[in-house]
Amino acid sequence: MPETPVTFVIDADEISPEKFTLLLREFLGVLSEVDRELSDFGDPSLLWRITSLSYNSPAAVGLMSRPKGKRPDIGPQVITTSLAGLHEIQKERQRPIAFNDDALTHVREMARQTGNGIRHVIARSDLYPNSPPVTVTRDAAATVDRVLPMGYSFGSVEGRLEGLDIHRQPRFTVYDAVTGRAVRCYFDTTELDKVKAAVGRKVIVSGKLRRDPEGRPQQVRQVDFFEVLDVAPPHPPRDAAGAFGEVEDPENYLERLRDIG
Repeated sequence: MPETPVTFVIDADEISPEKFTLLLREFLGVLSEVDRELSDFGDPSLLWRITSLSYNSPAAVGLMSRPKGKRPDIGPQVITTSLAGLHEIQKERQRPIAFNDDALTHVREMARQTGNGIRHVIARSDLYPNSPPVTVTRDAAATVDRVLPMGYSFGSVEGRLEGLDIHRQPRFTVYDAVTGRAVRCYFDTTELDKVKAAVGRKVIVSGKLRRDPEGRPQQVRQVDFFEVLDVAPPHPPRDAAGAFGEVEDPENYLERLRDIG
């Protein structure tokens, strides 16, 4: 059975069993919520077990994931996405795409436990020995407080559908008509034929919309409404400004004016 390792380290001179358990629970909460976001089933697809445990300084817990039942193994994706997301929060001070509100809350509670004898916590994976470990400090809590309101709310995006990806989590890309930015939209496979027919066309998409700090659409996590608006013309009309609205044939009219001149 496929398994994926990850190690959680608490850097402290000493730690109580209660705080040790609390920190481990919050870290597992992050992994579980990222699992939920990446899963095709709408709920976590992985089970976790402890493979090693050390109370020495620093305290360390070795964990291993395995898929539930016959579900596909997304352990490597969950762990790499979780570590990359923690890095974004700690170093880049921004909200990771795959971190829902619950994942961010777990990060904040974990970060708030640092200080007062706990220097920081570290997450690393032996699966990727060349990747540096991710260190989380109390600063991450301030980042979460800032980015947490940038969560999902019901909203709509209108623009041209130009990309389609059906690997693991079906999604398409709409280029927002207002900002020109790409907005990733996740949809149910039952809508695949409709989405395929809309590639290259102008659409409106509504659902759980997330915006960036400037308020621009960033992602539609769950598409609730999808409709084709029109077929985008390959070239702008010759009389886009309407200058010849009262003239039947603008080209003949211009030619006649040249002859008169």
